[in-house]
Amino acid sequence: MTAVMAVLAVVLPSTSWGKAKHTKRRTWYASSSAGPHGSGSRRRPFGSLAAVQNASRPGDAIVILPAPVSLAPLDGGIQLKPRQELIGAGPSVAGRSKQLKELPAVRNTSGANLDGDAIRLADGTTVRNVVVTTAFRGGIYGSDVKNVQLYKNDVSAANTSCTTGFVVQPFNLPTLAPGAGVPFSSGLTNGWAAIMVDQTRTRTGVRIDRNSVHDAGCADGIDVRASGTAGVTAHVDGNNLTRLEQDMTKESILAIGMQTTDTASLTAEVDGNRESYIGTASEQDFGQADSEGLFANAAGRSKLVERVDRNTFAHGLGHISANCFETVTSNGGPTLDAAFTNSTCDYVVGDILEADNLSRDASLTFRIDHVRAAHSTFAGAPAFHQAEPGDDGDCLLEVASGANSNTDVTITNSVFTDCVADGIGVVSNVVDGSGAAKHVGLDVRNSRIGVNKLANIRIANVTPVDELALRVEHTDLSQSDGTPIFLENADTSGATHAALDLGGGALHSPGHNCIFGGSQGDVAATRYDLDARNDWWGTPGGPAPGRIAAAGATVNSTPALDSSDCGPVTGTVLAPGG
Repeated sequence: MTAVMAVLAVVLPSTSWGKAKHTKRRTWYASSSAGPHGSGSRRRPFGSLAAVQNASRPGDAIVILPAPVSLAPLDGGIQLKPRQELIGAGPSVAGRSKQLKELPAVRNTSGANLDGDAIRLADGTTVRNVVVTTAFRGGIYGSDVKNVQLYKNDVSAANTSCTTGFVVQPFNLPTLAPGAGVPFSSGLTNGWAAIMVDQTRTRTGVRIDRNSVHDAGCADGIDVRASGTAGVTAHVDGNNLTRLEQDMTKESILAIGMQTTDTASLTAEVDGNRESYIGTASEQDFGQADSEGLFANAAGRSKLVERVDRNTFAHGLGHISANCFETVTSNGGPTLDAAFTNSTCDYVVGDILEADNLSRDASLTFRIDHVRAAHSTFAGAPAFHQAEPGDDGDCLLEVASGANSNTDVTITNSVFTDCVADGIGVVSNVVDGSGAAKHVGLDVRNSRIGVNKLANIRIANVTPVDELALRVEHTDLSQSDGTPIFLENADTSGATHAALDLGGGALHSPGHNCIFGGSQGDVAATRYDLDARNDWWGTPGGPAPGRIAAAGATVNSTPALDSSDCGPVTGTVLAPGG
């Protein structure tokens, strides 16, 4: 009996204490203005991140108390434990870190702890209303973490070490010489992101909402990467990203980047974000930033789905490859499905939007609705237009350069205007794999693609395409310093099969497009036949003499509209802010 009681006396208290330890949630406090010998209470907060990290347990809350900005933030970084919340007390800080006199601030100024990350995530963690003033590497970072939430934080001066983070996967850049490309066998390096989540094997959800990311010299803004066998759903909503520069040692910079490799899958809902002044230097400095507002990159046998809505982008700075939104398959035959809706892109150096299908066996679809893409400003556009099929100031560039690839772009209710090259350029030149591109399609409806420097729509292929399809209806294609419709088939083998329908053709377009006002004519077609019936050519009866140039091609414009009953039929096509 005595022996039994002795066993119970040892076992029962220990078991009971263990359950209470893991189920009772505690709140711990830390402050850079704390005095010595803090206990972690609100009255006597810890004075270091290490102390609060050591005292806290999974599921606990950690509160960073505001302290005067004259004091150094809590330094050294913090590794969160599963299910913990890291909360900045006081008023909302996102976008206000330069205005408030007291901040709940942390930082990590060296790589001695956590590789220099200021906040390291764990499964089920939440980070809310915290200011990260400096990070040797990442401001907030998680690797193979499940169900994390990051919202209303303010992150600046990330990646002072200029550590490489996101790498655009290796690709072969097509030129305009048949079958000739420029290999980028190591891809393109970016700086570690201010907020980044990497998944290699987990199936998880990530939420990154209403954060302010700003003022960094070598850091992407927000990156989510899925590799290996990971399956990720990411919500990235209401964030503001501005004044992110590209260091000279890096080759690209992304405000918001999504990437899949191997057999991973990622579905990203990207809603209500703002990106501005992304990149470095002036448009004349070709050695500076390859800046991207939004960037979607798929490689391997992965699948990337990205839905972007209510996005505002302005002032993409740098060299010829700056973009508002670029979607790109790099290699391996991935699937990339993107949508871009109710958004604006203004003042970009380079192509404003890009759908770059650079991989053999890949599928890329890009749906654009109620989008304004306007004001590309790269001064070198005409010269570069003769060397490569992009990076020259198009409002939108669609490229297919992978054998057996499928590429489709659909544009509705949108405005593409005032671009220094083409309104829309569609180019195919297979440089990855052998054989033809399987399908290249462009469908434009109820839009205005006009007043661009070279052409409003340019279609050009230099290697065979099994199926090349252009369909346009109820769209204003008028006014251009060049030729509104420019069509050139450089594949002289006869292997390209094209259906180009601006009205009355095989793709059943009803026409009702405006095609006039080019300073060098209205249509130029070489080895492409074009159907353009039931369109308005600026005068009753069809195009005036000399306005159509056809070489080895036919342009069927009869019957023509007798009045300007053409262009958008659904009312205004301007996106918010338009």
